[in-house]
Amino acid sequence: MTEDSRLVRVTDPAPLVDLDGSYYKTISAFERRFAAGAPSLKQAQSLAVNGDWTFEADVTVLGKVTLPDNGSAEVVPAGTVLGPE
Repeated sequence: MTEDSRLVRVTDPAPLVDLDGSYYKTISAFERRFAAGAPSLKQAQSLAVNGDWTFEADVTVLGKVTLPDNGSAEVVPAGTVLGPE
């Protein structure tokens, strides 16, 4: 993000992100689950989040990643590297 709040693509092509609409439908729900910031997607091809996942700080996504719906709230701990399937 630039100083004037514009988003700038740093990877080409941009990674595909698919968030479960049951849990990420509103801005407030999104912000609650990414309170420490969104994961780094610089080395990601895609991220699919199925279910209720909350991301802690400094999470990195590598390649193609899918988080499953396990039927309960889950947490991606701080400093986790998620990658490739």
